[in-house]
Amino acid sequence: MTTICYIHSASSAQEGSAVTEPEGQMPSPVGPYEILGELGRGPTGVVYRARAQAEGSLVALKVLPDELTDDPDYCERFLDEARAAARLNHDHIVRIFEVGEAGGHVYVAMECVEGRSLADFLKQHGRLDVRQAFDLVFQVGLALIEAHKQGLFHRDINPQNIMSDKEGHVKVVDFGLPKPPHATTDKTELGVRVSKPIYISPEEARGEAPDACSDIYSLGATLFEMLAGRPAFEAASPQAFLYDLETWPFPDVTKFRPDVPPAAARVLMKMMAPDPANRYQSARELCHDIDVLLHRARVARQDLAANVQHSRAGQPLDAETIREIIASPTSSTASRSSGPSPARRNVPWWVWAALAVALGAGALALALMR
Repeated sequence: MTTICYIHSASSAQEGSAVTEPEGQMPSPVGPYEILGELGRGPTGVVYRARAQAEGSLVALKVLPDELTDDPDYCERFLDEARAAARLNHDHIVRIFEVGEAGGHVYVAMECVEGRSLADFLKQHGRLDVRQAFDLVFQVGLALIEAHKQGLFHRDINPQNIMSDKEGHVKVVDFGLPKPPHATTDKTELGVRVSKPIYISPEEARGEAPDACSDIYSLGATLFEMLAGRPAFEAASPQAFLYDLETWPFPDVTKFRPDVPPAAARVLMKMMAPDPANRYQSARELCHDIDVLLHRARVARQDLAANVQHSRAGQPLDAETIREIIASPTSSTASRSSGPSPARRNVPWWVWAALAVALGAGALALALMR
């Protein structure tokens, strides 16, 4: 896999390079960084693949455009918020290494990530496995816990700002980077505040200041898309989004994805409650409920694996025995862990074959997570 900085596009992967052809002349160097190529551009500037000249390490270097650099109010706010975000040090947050000014340029140097964005994955595959989607949301939730604890809100959780490395570890990008004044574009790249109506919370659409509950709503909207293969709302503007929210019933994800278990659908509905008071009030509360879902599924699968393995030399498990294993609230073969680790990696393929034959593929997720 090509090492890429912050963003991985499907087209660049096919061409074997993560660097696009530059539009215009590239600044070189920018402060202590040598510019190697352009990754993308948008209203808040250009993102370059760069190398720290002293250490030789690769970074993703965001350089603000002249029109924003010449706006002292925006530039000051950008620097202040980027420096605040640089204090975040978490496994699921892309690190900001340096924020600076040099040669008339304002720049942010960030961690390189070897992987791809959730947006690229959804474009290629349409949707995610139910457990995979909730495990991803759990990891993003851990990032939000850390950021919210420090008083920082993301304000733009969406599939483009969620990265996954080659080992499946999730990284959230763009913490604390403000959108430019009067920005209306929905083009997404490093540092662009998207504010698409399909991801922003109702209170943000009304012009209210975002908070922790707003981030949770946006994460819920992202989860809906991961499960359904389409957004919950497809309004073209915040005003149209508010109109749809007030005049149309909230979409039921199970109508688009019947295998989403009721308990999982309830978590999603709570994340996306139109009234912030009815949502999860903290990312920690959200992660707790998701951990319960994933733990119950993991325990059921481990019990099932143990029983199927025991029966291989004897009578095969019947459907009723499998249902009893799944329905059991406790387990002798697994203990609760501090976080989810996808059990499917530890369960032999023939367990899934046995379960699919006994229950049917459509009932699998429902039985494991209800």
